Amino acid sequence: MTLFSPRRHVLAAGLSLAAMTACADASHATTYTLTQFSVDHSKQTNPVAINASGTVIGNFEAQTKQIHGFSYTAGKVTKIVPPNATTTYLTGINATGTIVGSFVDTNGERHGFIDAAGSFTQIDVPGAIATALNGINDAGTVVGSSIDENNTITNFTYANGSFTTLPTNSAYGPIAVAIDNAGDVAGYYEQAPSHEAAWRYANGVVKQMHYPKGVFYTQAMAIGRNGVIVGQAAFTNGNQAGFIYRPSGRVILTQAPGSTDSFFIGINKTGSIVGASYNSAEQATAFLDQNGTFTDFTVSGATETHGLAINDAGTVLGDYVDSTGTHGFIAVPSN
Repeated sequence: MTLFSPRRHVLAAGLSLAAMTACADASHATTYTLTQFSVDHSKQTNPVAINASGTVIGNFEAQTKQIHGFSYTAGKVTKIVPPNATTTYLTGINATGTIVGSFVDTNGERHGFIDAAGSFTQIDVPGAIATALNGINDAGTVVGSSIDENNTITNFTYANGSFTTLPTNSAYGPIAVAIDNAGDVAGYYEQAPSHEAAWRYANGVVKQMHYPKGVFYTQAMAIGRNGVIVGQAAFTNGNQAGFIYRPSGRVILTQAPGSTDSFFIGINKTGSIVGASYNSAEQATAFLDQNGTFTDFTVSGATETHGLAINDAGTVLGDYVDSTGTHGFIAVPSN
């Protein structure tokens, strides 16, 4: 069980624009303007999140093979490296542009951090040997995970200088991955070895998502408005589907058209979902799911594309893989 659930990575050296159109009903087609980007010609440019203003954060592999963070706004790239950091992982950004993540220092110790307009605050859970911040909402409340000397993982929220420990009903490692503006948290834990279960924390209570029939594994990836959680579910036959988990307890499993496996990765306040689907040839394609209408996003020359996040304006953030490595893209709706 890893403390930090890796998201992806990015920075901008070469930008290219292309128009994209895809919709189940051509009479209501939405056109997207696609911007591809890479960081310092890095072979690993991995986007993570995009806020309401369109600012992207992510991580990239430098020439030194170290992982560093970045933000990307309107063609401008800013590298994000906390003091004394040898490795940096960015995980979340809110509407005001406050960024959270974790870093490894020169002594090999992991710390959480908050970056507010370039001002860094190191965050360490008392008694922990490692701390990671995994998300932040628009009020500035952070969600994260820590681990102690006994290898016990604890989830927490952090606001105004105070930690609140989240309860857990798992003897295995729980991980909190996201927080919404109401303060509800999404996460997952191992119900038994290799059997992960998604959960929601709301009103002081952690509630596990019950496995739908034929499913043995669920992993939460994001939480949207009104506590709706999306993620991935694995069936006993080996196939995977995206899931929507509503506060009522209702679970909806979805496969993208023509796919053998589908993954839900991000959701915005309108309920639009992004993710990736695989066909029988194991080729991945990024998609947008708007109430059952799917839009695919492809990049010329790419062998894979993945939808990673979507902001409230409908801008889709993703990555793609080609012969030179992994790069990022942004798809902005034009109409």
